[in-house]
Amino acid sequence: MISFASFVGLGLSSATVAVISNIATLTSQDQLRLQEVDLSAVPLKSGMGFSPGPHKLFGTPATIALFEQVCMPEMLSSSRRPVSSFGVQSASPNQVCSFWSFADYLDELSSKVFSLPASGVFTSGFGPRWSRHHSGIDIANNVGTAIRASRSGRVVFADSLGAYGLMVEIQHPDGYKTRYAHCNELLVAVGERVAQGDLIARMGNTGRSTGPHLHFEIRSPKGIAIDPLSFLGGMTIQQQV
Repeated sequence: MISFASFVGLGLSSATVAVISNIATLTSQDQLRLQEVDLSAVPLKSGMGFSPGPHKLFGTPATIALFEQVCMPEMLSSSRRPVSSFGVQSASPNQVCSFWSFADYLDELSSKVFSLPASGVFTSGFGPRWSRHHSGIDIANNVGTAIRASRSGRVVFADSLGAYGLMVEIQHPDGYKTRYAHCNELLVAVGERVAQGDLIARMGNTGRSTGPHLHFEIRSPKGIAIDPLSFLGGMTIQQQV
């Protein structure tokens, strides 16, 4: 499940986070899923500024519940401060809390969330290791295990790169990049756009590697490696993930 800290960092209030955490339909296999919503499935409410057209939502029941529990109190008071979020322009509650604007707001927030790119055993963390700095985390599994995009973005590298072996690098809309190294097979090409969860490679043992695993990195817009666990949540060595 997305952590409390993740949503607070994205600009949602603690009250909103509490509501989100209580709605089971927002989570599936420990990550948010978006789906297209049929307008006919959404009950109309007078005076709420509904607009026609397709939108991506977390899922109709969850979005409606959030809208009613979070936005309705907001709209009753004009004295609230403007709502802001990481990567989302500040807006007043009335601007965010038309139903479709709220749905788009949630959609935008979810696009900032990183997901675990592969299953296996968490074997190595970020930081000092063997007299050098380890710039990512390692997840070990069998050769051929699926590697999936941690966030949506554009592939900017898909080739062999020294100690990384076969590697995919994805640039995300806000400038962050993710790297997926030691692959056995690459399934995407430079310039291709991928969505979160898309299959991009198969786990391997290429480059400087002691066994089949995925080396996963998150880099800031300035190219600085950041501990992926600060985005993914805590894991312990030898934990099955």
